[in-house]
Amino acid sequence: MSYRREAGSENLLKAEGLSQSAAQAIQARAYTDAHQYIKDALILLKGREDSPSQVQISKLYCQLGAVHIERGQWTEAEQSLKSSLQLSRILKFFSLSVEALVKLGQNAFKQGKFEAANNFLEEAVSLSASIEDISAQAFGRLWLGAIAALNGKYKPAEIELLKAVSLANSANDKSTEGRARNILGENARLNGHHETAINHYQSALTIYKSIEDKFGMTMVIHNLGHVMTMMGDLESALKHYNDSLIMAVEIDAIPAALEILAALAQIAAKAGENDKALNLLGLVFANSAAPKEALHMFAEPALALLKQSLVVEKVESGLSHGASLNFEKVVDELLTEN
Repeated sequence: MSYRREAGSENLLKAEGLSQSAAQAIQARAYTDAHQYIKDALILLKGREDSPSQVQISKLYCQLGAVHIERGQWTEAEQSLKSSLQLSRILKFFSLSVEALVKLGQNAFKQGKFEAANNFLEEAVSLSASIEDISAQAFGRLWLGAIAALNGKYKPAEIELLKAVSLANSANDKSTEGRARNILGENARLNGHHETAINHYQSALTIYKSIEDKFGMTMVIHNLGHVMTMMGDLESALKHYNDSLIMAVEIDAIPAALEILAALAQIAAKAGENDKALNLLGLVFANSAAPKEALHMFAEPALALLKQSLVVEKVESGLSHGASLNFEKVVDELLTEN
C-alpha cells in the first residue's frame, strides 16, 4: 500500500510537470507539443480517484480544450471543456469552473452559437464576480461584448467592452486588455466608425507589441486590413493581410489564417478574379476550423456575389476544386504573389 501511495504521488508530480510544460507550449503556440504533454499526463493519472489527481485531471481537460479551440476543433474542445467543468464543479474548484465556462463560451462563439455562448459567459462572469477573479470577469465580458457587436447591438457591446478594459487594467492583465480594445475596434468597424476603429486597433497593437503577443498582433493587423478594405484602400488592406497571414502561419493560428483567406476571396470576387475567389472559398468552406463569423462576414457575401455573375456549374466546380487544394501550398502562393 505504501509503495502504491508513493507511486501515485510520483505520477501526480510528473503530471503537474507535464501540465506546466503544456502551458508553456500553449503560450508558445506549439500545440502539437502541448497536446502530447496533456495526453501523457492524463495517462499517468488514469484511474486515480483521489482529490489532488482529480483536480489535476480537470486542469488538463481545460488545457486540452484550449488547444482544440486554437486548432479550430470545436467539437473536441466542447467535450474536453465540459469534462473539466463537470469535475471542477464536483470538487468546488470554482476558479477552474470559471475558466472552463469562459472557454466554452469562446468555443460556442467561434461556431456562431451565440445564445449558448452568452449563457456560458453570463455564468462565468457571475461566478468570477463571486470569487473576485477580476481578470476572468474581464475576459468573460469581452466575449459578451463581441457577441453583442456581431448582433448589431453596438452600444451595449461598447459598454461591456469598456468594462472589460477597466477590469483588465485593474488586474494588470495586458493580454485581456489588448483583446478587449481589439474587439472595441471591431465594434466600431461594424458600426461604420472607421477612424474610431483604427484608433482602438492601434491601442490594442501597442499593448500586444509591449508583451510580445504574436497572436494578438496577428488578430489586430488583419482587422486593420478589414477596415482598410471598407475604406476602399485596397493597397493598404492587402499589405495588412499579407503581414498577418505570415504571422498566422508562423504561429499555427489556422482559424485566423482562414479568416484572412476568406477576406482575400471577397476582394478577389469584387475585382472579378473569379477563379481565385472560388479556389479560396472552396478551401475555406471545406476546412472545419474556419470561424463562423469569418464565413458570415466574408465568405458568404463573396459567394453570393459570384453566384450573381456565374452559372451554377462554374460556381460548383470552382468550389470543388478549391476544396481539393492544399492549404499550405495556397498560402505559399499567395505570399509569393504579394
